Amino acid sequence: DPEIRQAILKSYHNGVVYAGFSAGTAAASKTMITGRGDETKIDPSESAIAEGLGLVTQFIVDQHFIARKRQNRLMSALMKSEEKLAVGIDEATALVVEDGVKGTVFGASYVMLFRKLNSEREFAISLLKNGDTVYLQ
Repeated sequence: DPEIRQAILKSYHNGVVYAGFSAGTAAASKTMITGRGDETKIDPSESAIAEGLGLVTQFIVDQHFIARKRQNRLMSALMKSEEKLAVGIDEATALVVEDGVKGTVFGASYVMLFRKLNSEREFAISLLKNGDTVYLQ
């Protein structure tokens, strides 16, 4: 619903903290992974994406990441989208984002960062743990 989306964006830009768990995490990014598609392949044509809330616009977010082995679907979505970054946040873990660009990891597991390099199939991958900070640009 566009009116609800606009109300959430307005509140967020006025300083209200947004926290998502599961689908609420995935919906935070401009490009959202819908959960449809074939997760057994790394193939952009098998990735189902839609417009998310757009609270963060520099990167795509996926959740339950390591526990549910979602690396294929996140790489496929990144290959299909205009974003240069994708973030996979595992269970019992959070990525706190400040000013839309500085992320700090909190929790028991990991956050994986995928950064597009010179082609749609080249990525730099980082594994971040509790206390690590990353710039999401």
